[in-house]
Amino acid sequence: MKCPRCGNRFGVRDSRPGGTVLKHKMSQPLMDWAREKVGWWTMSDWVVRQRVCQGCGFSQRTLEIFEEDFEKLIRSGPSDVEE
Repeated sequence: MKCPRCGNRFGVRDSRPGGTVLKHKMSQPLMDWAREKVGWWTMSDWVVRQRVCQGCGFSQRTLEIFEEDFEKLIRSGPSDVEE
């Protein structure tokens, strides 16, 4: 993936599958964010990643879910979904 600010490549700083039992609290905000976004749909069938631009340091989160789940989410998602 490329950084939307400078065009350099993102590197993955942290990656956690859903349902992970955390050994330390560093990843807790990342996990909480993912659970807020897709926890109402599935508690464990996802992967969340914290990405950081190798050029400018811009940070971004990504959430990976199965294609079938994504299509169902789009069709049946809550009406108050935030961007």
